Amino acid sequence: MTKTISPIEFKVIFITAYDQYALQAFRFSAVDYLLKPVNPEQLVTAIDRAVLLIRDQFNMQMNALYNNLKSVGSRQSAISSGAQRRPERSEGSQLAVHSH
Repeated sequence: MTKTISPIEFKVIFITAYDQYALQAFRFSAVDYLLKPVNPEQLVTAIDRAVLLIRDQFNMQMNALYNNLKSVGSRQSAISSGAQRRPERSEGSQLAVHSH
């Protein structure tokens, strides 16, 4: 039996008082690394960046799905035109902010 790993549907913003962990945070794909005390403008910028990354990832997945369905539809004329419509966006992605 093959196990599959569920896709990660969140982004991480590190918030800490210790600057020595910054390099490790980015090695683990952190969106941003904020030092305490947190500047509210920097936090908003980091969250905006995370939301943009989540949307971009979702859009890439939907475009791939759309292109795959379109390709199948062009090869099989029996597929109804409803299956070739572009899927709507769902709200399945999450954003996680973790503070030390």
